[in-house]
Parts: sequence; C-alpha cells; structure tokens
Amino acid sequence: MTAGVDLLELELRRLPGVSFVAFTHRRDVLVVQLVAVDPPDAGSLRAKGEQLCATHLDVAHVLEISAGMGMPRVRVVSVERRTADDRSMVEVRLAHDGAHAVGRRRGEGAVPAAEATLEALVRLGADVPFAPQTAAPFESHLGDGVMLALRSEVAGERYGLAVAPSVEQAAVRATLHALNRHLADQTFVPPSG
Repeated sequence: MTAGVDLLELELRRLPGVSFVAFTHRRDVLVVQLVAVDPPDAGSLRAKGEQLCATHLDVAHVLEISAGMGMPRVRVVSVERRTADDRSMVEVRLAHDGAHAVGRRRGEGAVPAAEATLEALVRLGADVPFAPQTAAPFESHLGDGVMLALRSEVAGERYGLAVAPSVEQAAVRATLHALNRHLADQTFVPPSG
C-alpha cells in the first residue's frame, strides 16, 4: 500500500488549489486529507480527488477536503515572547474575517504558545474544546519545529506539525494546522461583552 499512497500523494498535490496532503488512520479507514486554497472548482476537486483515491488505494478510505474554498481563514498576525515581573509570557495575535484577538499565557515554549493560540481563537468566536496533550519540539534546517497533539473529550484528538523561526511560532502554526478542518466547518461567533 505504501507505493500506492506515495503515488496518490504526488497526484493529489498536482491538483489545482491543493496546498497540503496528509494521511491518517481512523479505526480501519485511511483518511486522505486535502487542504485547498481557492481551488478553481470545489466540486471538480472533490471528484478528481475521489477518482485518484479509488485508482491508487485498495483499502477502505475517505477523502476530507478543508480550508480555503473561498472561506476566510485564521491568520497569524504576531507571536511574541515577553518578560514582565521577571516572568516569561507568550502573546499570540490572530485575525479572522476582519476581527483581531490576542491570547496570552505565562511561560515559554510550545505548550504556552498553543494555549495562547486557543485563547485567541475563543476570543475570535471559534468553538475550540481542545487542550494541548503533548508537544514535541524538534530542530530542522528550516528552523524550529513542533509536533503537537490536541485533545478534546467531545471532539477527540487532532495533530499538527509546523516549522517556524521560533518554537513559539511553530507551536502556533502547529495548533492552527491541527484545527484546520475543525475551524473550516464553523461560523465564528465572537463572545458578547
């Protein structure tokens, strides 16, 4: 199956608008995940993706397409590490559809950055019933990387991976990567007051 998955990934990456391809197992099903940014025709993208999956896979599978598709996306405005009262703090600024929000957490590193990201998302009006479960920083020739697992009692687990100039920036991007499909399916309702 590995050769089929490798060929499938190459073919899927060539489809117009596709910016990311991933494979995960959920129970006995292979989940093929596509992230598409402003594809020319969403219906055609799904049809071509389904056809390629059927051609290259001989196992039970499901195709999930998320983000882009003309919907506003969450954008990282800034990630800063600050020191106040001899304590480190991570401050994350996010934007979505013209709205801006800030999340802050004491500490430094991947977990406080992920928590600050979740706080900023809630302030933007997203429903995010997740908390960081684990975060594993790693070094890359491209910068600092973070592999992140988020856990929710109601929504299960989500996983993200990102590389950026700092561990905190990578953690913010990994958090958004983990929540990409979850955020794409909802309407943001900013909290009142």
